[in-house]
Amino acid sequence: MPFVPMLNCVQAEFVYTWNAQVCQNVLHFEAAGALSVDNMLELGAHLVTWYDTHMQPLQVIQCSLTSIRLTDMTVEFAPGLDYSTGLPLIGTRTGESLPNNVSLSLTKRTIYRGRSFRGRIYQVGMSETDTQGNNVVVAQANLMIAAWEQLLAFSTTTEAWEMVVASKFEDGSERTTAVLTPVINITTDYIVDSQRRRLPGRGN
Repeated sequence: MPFVPMLNCVQAEFVYTWNAQVCQNVLHFEAAGALSVDNMLELGAHLVTWYDTHMQPLQVIQCSLTSIRLTDMTVEFAPGLDYSTGLPLIGTRTGESLPNNVSLSLTKRTIYRGRSFRGRIYQVGMSETDTQGNNVVVAQANLMIAAWEQLLAFSTTTEAWEMVVASKFEDGSERTTAVLTPVINITTDYIVDSQRRRLPGRGN
């Protein structure tokens, strides 16, 4: 598949180990200026601090963030790095973990409608106490939303960043350059979702 550039955009892959299985969340962040290895390292440091403050308390002790893979998507052979300073960090919630496939789907919303302007985050590291029947406990789901919304827009020492939805296709055809649209909020339907690929032996 041909490479579709995302100008001044970093793909950030949060790599976790959950019950001995590798799991991921993939987000995209657009920089206000040109990308460099230095500001990508700043981004990595910010994301680790964010996880330590906002996401680690929501994940079970069976789940740990082991690295953040950062890739400059501006051109095909731009820099990429695995950021691991300060990692691994282990979730701090005690108690029983849910099976790895159990998740909550969080929707990244922009000001526009349509598939090109929506994205999803599947929550990692959930606890048995997070669910009641087929639903995720509202208060806990809202904490997850609030945590991810901390990353909608922020600044590091030398750069301003926005979480974006990256659209590489239009009407089934590849774009020449991806359309990047800022995420304005994150929502959910509070219904339990499943990610079978996260089960042991299935792949991430």
